[in-house]
Amino acid sequence: MTSAAIPTRTFRDAIDMFLGDGDTAGEISLAGFLAEHGFADRSTSLGSIGPLPRSEALALNALVSPEATLVVLGCESSAGQRSYGADLISEIEAHGFDVRVQFADLTLPGRWPQILTAMARTSVGIVGIDAQWASSEPNFWATLQQFLKGGKSLVFIRHLLDFRNTQFLLPLIRSMPVHWEQNVIATTPNSIWFASDAESGASMRHMLRMSGLFPDANSNLAVDQSDRPITVSSEHGLAMIDAAGSFPRAVYFTNNAHRTGIDYKSGWSNPESDGCWTTNHDSGIRLRLPSSMSRPPIAISVSGNSWVAPGKTEQILEIGLGNEPTQWIETSFSDSDEIGTTTVDCANVGPNSPALLIRFRVRNPGRPSDYGGSDSRLLGFKCRSISVFT
Repeated sequence: MTSAAIPTRTFRDAIDMFLGDGDTAGEISLAGFLAEHGFADRSTSLGSIGPLPRSEALALNALVSPEATLVVLGCESSAGQRSYGADLISEIEAHGFDVRVQFADLTLPGRWPQILTAMARTSVGIVGIDAQWASSEPNFWATLQQFLKGGKSLVFIRHLLDFRNTQFLLPLIRSMPVHWEQNVIATTPNSIWFASDAESGASMRHMLRMSGLFPDANSNLAVDQSDRPITVSSEHGLAMIDAAGSFPRAVYFTNNAHRTGIDYKSGWSNPESDGCWTTNHDSGIRLRLPSSMSRPPIAISVSGNSWVAPGKTEQILEIGLGNEPTQWIETSFSDSDEIGTTTVDCANVGPNSPALLIRFRVRNPGRPSDYGGSDSRLLGFKCRSISVFT
């Protein structure tokens, strides 16, 4: 008798286990989304230079694909002490995660680009750099510019806005070349994110703004302020990743502040603060996909709750794609407050489709007023969000 294989822990597992420290403010969400959707190759390696938060290190180790590497430079402890790297690897192994991180002590100024590239198994897509370390590196901006010229990497500098340490921050900020301002793609309370050039910066800002994962980015998605950096103030975007740890390419919240990419075709009430109710047995909604989406959708995930009449044991929701769905995915709800998620495969969606038509069928919609309530609408399913995975 052979024992069952132990499943590999995922990025989703790492988020659930390690993100209680409160020492990141959007860095993990940005790194995860951009690593998955910002590059042609999803197996991009990540790099970090100087001290990095424990939760970020543990999460990024699980984020990179098995083919890639998380390279950490310049974090070794003093001689005679157990190293930061050894402690982190022990913790990774103790929690059942694969070790994808490599450490090296950084001793030679100006050598970090070569060391980083040499240690990574694939191209380095995102590099996080500690601001205090950067301030001690001669010709930091020139070296960074030279590194970015070699590819399309993204860089974020931790603690660049932490003005409790002005003695090293202000000289570093003053020495930043003026043209780098147009390369800024995002800011968090802890970091500033840069693209390799102005064109890439505008593209990344557009992708982040249209993703729906970063609600602070722009309150009016009809206006694409391409020169304005995205503001990220929390890790709320991590709530939208799936069980395998994948980030959706776009999230559509169907509330009264909903984005312009949603068209309610038929059978819907007015959107409310937390979602929108169907008011028919059969309802349709059309999602306009981001024009910058280079990969076709592989699945959608629909989140919401169904109205279950008093005395009834369940409500059945069916979801299908297209005018005449070839397959209906069924979800059962036993309680009106139960929020469920239905995943629908997009195998039959064309690679260049500009939009998705989603149909909802509710088995037994009802009017709360028939049971003593005040709401006379024919309620079925309250759609809260729709995530598109590519």
